[in-house]
Amino acid sequence: MMSKVPMDPLSIDTDLQDWPIVHSSMKPNQFLEFYGTDTKENADTPWSGNTISYKFNSLGLRMDKEVPDVDHNYIVTFGCSHTVGVGLALEDTWPNLVSKETGIDYINSAVVGSSIKLNAINFFNMLDSVEQLPKAVIFAWPSSTRYCFFHNQKFVFYMPNYITDDETYKKFSDSYKSLLMTDFNVTESATYRHIIKTTCNRLGIKYIDFGFDHTDEFVIKENIDVIKPLQPDYARDGKHFGPAFHRLAADLIKKNL
Repeated sequence: MMSKVPMDPLSIDTDLQDWPIVHSSMKPNQFLEFYGTDTKENADTPWSGNTISYKFNSLGLRMDKEVPDVDHNYIVTFGCSHTVGVGLALEDTWPNLVSKETGIDYINSAVVGSSIKLNAINFFNMLDSVEQLPKAVIFAWPSSTRYCFFHNQKFVFYMPNYITDDETYKKFSDSYKSLLMTDFNVTESATYRHIIKTTCNRLGIKYIDFGFDHTDEFVIKENIDVIKPLQPDYARDGKHFGPAFHRLAADLIKKNL
């Protein structure tokens, strides 16, 4: 087992038509003990004795199965590192809980560090890639303040607390700073959401979504259900949501399925 894979702001080399588009750290066929912000040094004391395995399949998705082995009756989940389940064992993540408790197989197409736009691209690329359409798609929307640009066959990821100072991406960094001064990201996010919902309706795919930041303007504007545990709830890395959040997310989704 490797101890950790460092994360950088770029995805793997990719075409815009590829599926899944994953982060550079989500390398195919990895089996790790620590990943991303979940390090041995950062492990929260109550979790310090817990063993967690990160298994990425041949497409770089955190799943036990390969996509061709997934049952024909399945759901696809989208989101960021919270949905990947950083800091949690696979069995404690909401996609796994929903699948286990409903008997419906799943593909976890979440991408660490991803934005709403990247999730939308992954959704449409997924439709063109799978042999049979899913029963439902479920989006755990990342913050609308996250953004990505596509440059030289790579996605460049941005967050308010991560803006690269690499001169190669200066024009994107400057654009991102300007973008945060407007409501463009909120309007664009809402547009992606409505296009996805309309597409699902026409294809007979159940659409479910939720957010986890009640202060996000996109979540507020779109009146999206927000999941917020009643007590502090953290995964092993002390940064991502813990089991209580994933339990609430799974219950909400099962009710809507």
